[in-house]
Amino acid sequence: NPDSRSTDQEYSDTTPGLKLFVSKNGRKSFHFRYCINKKKRVIKIADFDCLSLQEVRETANKYKGMVNRNIDPLDERDKSVDVPTLREFSVSYLEWARAHKRSWKDDVLKLNVEILPNFGERTLDKITSKEIQEHLLKIKNRTSGASSNRHRSLWSKLFSTALLWSVIDGANPCARVPKYPESSGKLRYLDNTEIKRLLFELEKYNGNVSAMLLKFLLFTGLRLGETKMLKWEDLGADGTVHIRMENAKSKKSRYV
Repeated sequence: NPDSRSTDQEYSDTTPGLKLFVSKNGRKSFHFRYCINKKKRVIKIADFDCLSLQEVRETANKYKGMVNRNIDPLDERDKSVDVPTLREFSVSYLEWARAHKRSWKDDVLKLNVEILPNFGERTLDKITSKEIQEHLLKIKNRTSGASSNRHRSLWSKLFSTALLWSVIDGANPCARVPKYPESSGKLRYLDNTEIKRLLFELEKYNGNVSAMLLKFLLFTGLRLGETKMLKWEDLGADGTVHIRMENAKSKKSRYV
């Protein structure tokens, strides 16, 4: 039944404090009425068609819990106005990543392909653990647990950086999002016969850059990433190769 306290028609739900407002022109919206510090207040939840009734009730219960902890939902909403969207924050994050992470290009790819198209316009404080977990599950089902875990690591780094820079308050929403099991695979080395066959095939592509690179990797045992970072001065006349500390995965300089 309509309540009589508002100039618009107001309907109560079974959830305490949850109201449906119907304006004179027929526009409908959900609101939450509450009392805090002896003040009566009301906060809009959403227009009628924007959320499901279950989501509206969950939001109302969340606000009720805040009031029970003496937290004013309206004040908290106003605080979030200055929180950047994920897309806005990613610009600052990538500037940092370029200077501190050798894998920053991987971060760019993950952000542009998977994360920003789905969450780019959301403010950081509105992205929940549940949403991240559901997003990672989709990646896992489409690719693998390992790929999903790499995306989880980026999510976690984004939020830990935002917390470190005081962009947001609270806890990292990734903290309780579990990782998926990863296949350990089976490590196997080429035997002498296989090495000879590989070299025989590579000789057919004499002068080809890719073939020469494969030979170099085979003879040195270096990682591809380490090899791509080499400079001419890192190659010794005696055949040694110097891996600089800043280019080594172990962060230790070495010679091979």
